[in-house]
Amino acid sequence: MTWRLIRPIWRLGNVTASQRLVLLALASFTDQRGENAYPSQSTLARMCCCSGRTIRRALADLIALGIISQNGKGRRGTIRYSVNADVLPAPDTHGHPPRTPVSYNPSNRNPINSNPSKKDSLIHAGSGGSSDYERIRQFQKLFAERQARR
Repeated sequence: MTWRLIRPIWRLGNVTASQRLVLLALASFTDQRGENAYPSQSTLARMCCCSGRTIRRALADLIALGIISQNGKGRRGTIRYSVNADVLPAPDTHGHPPRTPVSYNPSNRNPINSNPSKKDSLIHAGSGGSSDYERIRQFQKLFAERQARR
């Protein structure tokens, strides 16, 4: 199976749900080039949880759309299919702009130089020193006191 076919198949816009499901099942039998898939129609019907008639109809529609093509016979007389990757949408053209790296990372924030907000007041309450170690110890002490009161 070639994983490079999965994402473009999900992005196809002109297919029905049953056609997409049959195409995904068929892609699971292909080699690295998207060729040499020869599952039987009963195997596809079992994988897709639908009838053989639905499989035949979906395969005929996919062939008519040019998404798959027949390439002779496979083992035990089954039809050999290929997925035409040129018809599938390109992996990069999914409508979103390219990702830009995030410039702000909250985990890199320096807690010593930042102003404590109201939600951080429990950690900074009564803080005599400014070291992280002292703040953590004070927080642990307050937490232990609250647990003891319960």
